[in-house]
Amino acid sequence: MDAYIPCHNCGGFYLPGKEKTYIAQPYEILKIVVIQNYCHFYFKKGTKVCAELSLKTANRLLDPEIFFKVNKSMMVNLEETCAICKQNFDFRMKLNNGEIVKLSRFNYLKLIYLKHIYPDLLKHLKC
Repeated sequence: MDAYIPCHNCGGFYLPGKEKTYIAQPYEILKIVVIQNYCHFYFKKGTKVCAELSLKTANRLLDPEIFFKVNKSMMVNLEETCAICKQNFDFRMKLNNGEIVKLSRFNYLKLIYLKHIYPDLLKHLKC
């Protein structure tokens, strides 16, 4: 079963894991991390699902107003972020669970630009 097939009953999509197929709800996803050819989906409840698909495919499945690519191997749920900051020459994003993730310089500038264009969308995000 392909990962990009939507689940019409619940608004989610099928996510083929290594052992079984999950139905993923986009609002439950905290972040997505790519390691080699696998996307590791981390959920708010603490569960993790590993699926064989690219970040590009995962990006197409999810709402671009909610999910943001922070660097070449990670996407985060913007609703689960609380701050972005600059430390020396590094850019960081803090998630609501306290985790800090690295933000690429280009995507930092893109996020600041989006914050000015869509202030209501990112009003919870402190810079």
